[in-house]
Amino acid sequence: DKKDVGVTTFYEEEGTYVVGLIIIHPDYQNKGIASDIINKYIDIAKNENKRIIVKTYKKNPAKKLYERLGFRLYNEDETHVYMCIDFSK
Repeated sequence: DKKDVGVTTFYEEEGTYVVGLIIIHPDYQNKGIASDIINKYIDIAKNENKRIIVKTYKKNPAKKLYERLGFRLYNEDETHVYMCIDFSK
């Protein structure tokens, strides 16, 4: 319906793509919207042979979504996990 149902940030930093933020309105969650968006970001990184990363809270349920889409843990601290897919290799 051409409605705004969320917000996302995606940018390039030092040759790496960063998924900075994805927020989907609760009425539209669990409908595959975030997966579709992230898959488009992954396609961009893949087509350009670049790394794509995401940082999220350890207890964020979205961590499972990132894992399902192919992101793998590469670092963590007390509160966050850092995940990536590396197409630059």
